[in-house]
Amino acid sequence: MKGIKKYTHKERERVLLEMVPLIKKKFGKNLLAIATRGSFARKTEGPYSDLELFAFLKEMPQGQKKLTYAKMHKICDGLSVELIWITEKTYINEVKEVTGSWFGVGSEKLLAVYKKRFIDKLSKYKVKDVKSKAMYQAFALWPSILFTSSKVLEIANKKDHEKIAFALYHMFENTLNFLAFINQAPYTSSSKKISESKKFKIKPKDFSKLTTLIVNGNFRKYSEIKKLVLSVTQDIKKYLEKAGYEPSEEISSKKCSDKFGMFDKAKRYEQAVATWEKVQESTTKTLNSAEMKNANGMTTVINDMFFQYLKILSYLNAKTLKFSQIITDAKKLKYQPTGFSELIAVIENGKYKSFSKIKKSVIDIFSELENRLEGMGYHLYQDNVDPNKNE
Repeated sequence: MKGIKKYTHKERERVLLEMVPLIKKKFGKNLLAIATRGSFARKTEGPYSDLELFAFLKEMPQGQKKLTYAKMHKICDGLSVELIWITEKTYINEVKEVTGSWFGVGSEKLLAVYKKRFIDKLSKYKVKDVKSKAMYQAFALWPSILFTSSKVLEIANKKDHEKIAFALYHMFENTLNFLAFINQAPYTSSSKKISESKKFKIKPKDFSKLTTLIVNGNFRKYSEIKKLVLSVTQDIKKYLEKAGYEPSEEISSKKCSDKFGMFDKAKRYEQAVATWEKVQESTTKTLNSAEMKNANGMTTVINDMFFQYLKILSYLNAKTLKFSQIITDAKKLKYQPTGFSELIAVIENGKYKSFSKIKKSVIDIFSELENRLEGMGYHLYQDNVDPNKNE
């Protein structure tokens, strides 16, 4: 694999030190501060983790004034490096304030690299009225929770094994996000959602049982699934009612597209290359969970990775897929890289603790897709981390 290699914290630190003068050169007097974020800032990164940085600016550069933020993403020598440039005001509004994505970004930790006083001040920013803002976002998730739970119950009634795993995971993911809001405790990372949710004071009485069922991959226990999903959903409804909200039990009649993946056959290979950043990012998270033998983390990250692989395979197969029958469609793809059928089996049967098998399958799939796209002449990687050079 050219696109993914193991790095230590010290090795990432050397890349960071190489980037600092280049970032200063790019933004000049417009630059206020530089900080790292994510697992590097927390010093909790795994061997395959990326390096993420913020450059805080007085104002967005010419040609980018209307953008919320801008970024550079490069994969150089197996390390994914992302630099986001943003103003202080926008950072506060997008990261600190309670928005719909706060469950995943609200706990962001910044580690100062340049102008520590600025970063320390920004880190101490306190959001006002967190409780009411978080409750508003929690209530906004109710339609998604109701819809996904109804789909799980429908599939469980039919004992449709090919559909139950992905449907149940999406209902569970909505529930995890809901719990972060009502506990006013955003997650530190996607791989820690389950372990951190276990510590929440407010949660449905059967949430722990549902979590255990999903992590253990007991997807053929249809009666148990129905019982737990109904219990969790009803407890969420009761909580919202007690908080003064009126959650409807009517599922929205608004139709959402069931299709995803290829949307322009003539540009399908370009679409595949454009997806590669997400493929690489989700693959590193899955490999980290496998390396650390983290079943809780694997449950969340492998499902996202599988979806990214399906998107890229839909392009390479020139075939549009359906959310409602994602496993069925995946099995029917004409071109499947080595290890993909094994990955499907892991997802379908919830074998999240098969760490060695998962790691081998993922490396095989990633390597074959990488070779295929590069063999076609596409440029997936860069030979520098200089934000002044666009490749």
